[in-house]
Amino acid sequence: MKNAFLAVVLLGFAGTLFAQELKEVDGGAPAECSLPADSAPKARASAQTAPQAVFESRRQAKKAFKKRRKQIRKLVKKYRKASAQEKPAVKAQLYAVVSEGMDKGLAGMKARLAEEQANLDRWNQKLAQEEARWPEIKAQQVEDLLSGAAERKHKLARKAWKQELKAARLRLR
Repeated sequence: MKNAFLAVVLLGFAGTLFAQELKEVDGGAPAECSLPADSAPKARASAQTAPQAVFESRRQAKKAFKKRRKQIRKLVKKYRKASAQEKPAVKAQLYAVVSEGMDKGLAGMKARLAEEQANLDRWNQKLAQEEARWPEIKAQQVEDLLSGAAERKHKLARKAWKQELKAARLRLR
């Protein structure tokens, strides 16, 4: 399982390196790749700038969740053992802890929805740009196919990919 995961990760890195080499050698994307260079999905800004900070915030959120869950269990036990006079106070504490957890969960869902909506908006914008250039892209595709450039680019890409795959396999050994 580890080897398969490593191979996938290395192929991902190899693909980016290969793309840069092909762009330098070729001067552009192959005809099969008619999407503009800016259509590649962009990583989130927070993930680009500080991946450790994102990891730490997730770790802290997980710790806070576990702490709340433990606190809820204690309060439930305390409520069951409490006398009739103490029960309203314990119930109020339990309500506060549960409310905090649910509010954080709702805020997390809203943040995730906002991220996905922004991603969807970016893709809609890219699609609109592609549709505006569609006749030009089709004409370029036809020209590349007739001139043989598409085949040459494909062969170069396949050759470079095989070399990168071979190098990745050697690094794994």
